[in-house]
Amino acid sequence: MISIIICSKRPAITDELKNNIRDSIGVPYELIVLDNSANAFSILSAYNKGIELSQYPNLCFVHEDISFLTVDWGKLVCRHLEDPSCGLIGLSGSPYQPGIPASWSLYGKTTYLLQSDKGHKKPKLMASSGYDKNHEKQVIGLDGMFLCARKALFEQIRFDEVTFKGFHAYDLDISMQAYVKGFRNKAINDILLVHYSKGHHDEKWVASILLFCAKWHEQLPASLIAIPDKEIRQVEYQYMTRVFLKNLIRSGYSNETCKQIFKTYMGHNEVLAVELSRFGFWSKMTWMRLKKKPITLIFPRKTTTF
Repeated sequence: MISIIICSKRPAITDELKNNIRDSIGVPYELIVLDNSANAFSILSAYNKGIELSQYPNLCFVHEDISFLTVDWGKLVCRHLEDPSCGLIGLSGSPYQPGIPASWSLYGKTTYLLQSDKGHKKPKLMASSGYDKNHEKQVIGLDGMFLCARKALFEQIRFDEVTFKGFHAYDLDISMQAYVKGFRNKAINDILLVHYSKGHHDEKWVASILLFCAKWHEQLPASLIAIPDKEIRQVEYQYMTRVFLKNLIRSGYSNETCKQIFKTYMGHNEVLAVELSRFGFWSKMTWMRLKKKPITLIFPRKTTTF
């Protein structure tokens, strides 16, 4: 039996999704839809409320922009959660959670889903390898599009609506809570669904991922796999200088704040530490501002301190 918890942007989820769940789940269930059409609360507070309202021993937190393709997927969820060492299960995750402001997908990404977009273009199958005979692969962080767990797990962990106020980083945070408590989070590949949107790393995501890193700085980085030190530092360097710096600039962070953030999270990376002390880093930021957001070259949209 499963309690399905959805934080909805509408007063109610679509009949299409209701019917899809009814026709595919294959086990007794209840549907708990938290109406957030007025944007009055965060997804974290909605999920905590959903847990309080739930009656069944297994919980499924799912976004409303999905469609299940696997028949009797509820039976498979219950089977995966029978393992008392299991924490959270999901469809996308990674065995490595970095200590820098990055999502779960930076290194060792594992996923199994059909990815589409809001225009419902032809979905693309994203299927990783490395699952065991039970269709499981142990990970640390999981994507929040589809998360399941035993209700009993939430006697030890809780969605942190004090630290996080919006709709980002809640999945990484609850995954880390379960991982630190000694539970085994798992990505699975025997349930297939279509996801009709893609993640967007806007300024709210940037603020949330910085909060996540600050909260868990003593436990990060965390890894279930052996990674050559040189390799992961190169991955981190490329991500920070090519992707995250761009995110910071687009979010309106000043040059000085960008540099301070880089020093905080990349001080262990000798290559970047040298670059930060040179004119080249400032040139890189200036070029990105000119190329992507010219107005921020002179007038940053905000001067957030870190």
